Amino acid sequence: MVSQDQRKAATRRAALAAASALFGAEGYAAVSMDAVCRRADIAKGGLYHHFPTKAALFEAVVAHTAAGVSAEIEARVPQAPPYLGALKSGMALFFQECAVGSARRILVEDGPAVLGPTRWRAIDQASFGGLARLALHAAVEAGEIDRQPVEPLATLLLGAATEAVLACGAAEEYSATAQAHLGALDRLIDGLGARDARGV
Repeated sequence: MVSQDQRKAATRRAALAAASALFGAEGYAAVSMDAVCRRADIAKGGLYHHFPTKAALFEAVVAHTAAGVSAEIEARVPQAPPYLGALKSGMALFFQECAVGSARRILVEDGPAVLGPTRWRAIDQASFGGLARLALHAAVEAGEIDRQPVEPLATLLLGAATEAVLACGAAEEYSATAQAHLGALDRLIDGLGARDARGV
């Protein structure tokens, strides 16, 4: 017999899946809670139990999408030396994953506008930011970066990456803008290398 908790969890999963598809295809403004209920085949009461407002549902979709992108990056970029190279590859994949389809609309276009930059950045920091911090910590321990506190370094680097994503979202030509910003981010990461490795 299916328990009440299992039914609630199934309803939440169905709502997130339906909302992700709709927000990704049509954009936040065009999607109604009724449309999510129809697509997920769930009752309104079930949807509102988990997500009392459309904004709350969208925030959950943004977090879910960001986690999915981060999981894809983690699966494709091994945490192995050189860690700064892995960080650069992860950045490139992040921009690539956000370039097209529902991830672009949810994370790059609607996410910052609907949630506001502060909440959007917090979600980004909790997902992709966690991977970047791991790479920076590993790079310090491996001697690829001079020993120093990692958190300020991560804050500055992720701040630059976040602003780059926002700039790409506002640009008419995402790919060209992303490539230009990735080149700049690569040079920033290269500059983090230990002084001995850079011949300084």
